[in-house]
Amino acid sequence: MLSIDESKLKTAKHVKCLSPIRHIITHNNGFVDDKFLKNCGIDYPNTILAAGNTPLWDTNIWPDESTFLKSYQPPVPNNQFQASLAIDSVIIPYLKHSTDFIDEILSEFIKATKQLP
Repeated sequence: MLSIDESKLKTAKHVKCLSPIRHIITHNNGFVDDKFLKNCGIDYPNTILAAGNTPLWDTNIWPDESTFLKSYQPPVPNNQFQASLAIDSVIIPYLKHSTDFIDEILSEFIKATKQLP
């Protein structure tokens, strides 16, 4: 069985951000909830990065936590917020991350298969 150490993958961080975004789009009609924020490393309801966490999101798109939370606002009583999926500032940059991730995984897979007996 092949195993790839995700800590060696430079692009894995972006996949870890896309996964919660995909989850809320697929299972929560795009609405942000506290579970989504916790999966992104935010200690909701305190809305601060959880101790020891670094942002999962792309800091080129959202340079800091407050910018990220403007796009993915935490829910408040009687009000929910839908995830920002802006084509120009979110989708297109993440397409590049996705292709980089595929290239990196393929490269690691090829290396691993060359080491098989």
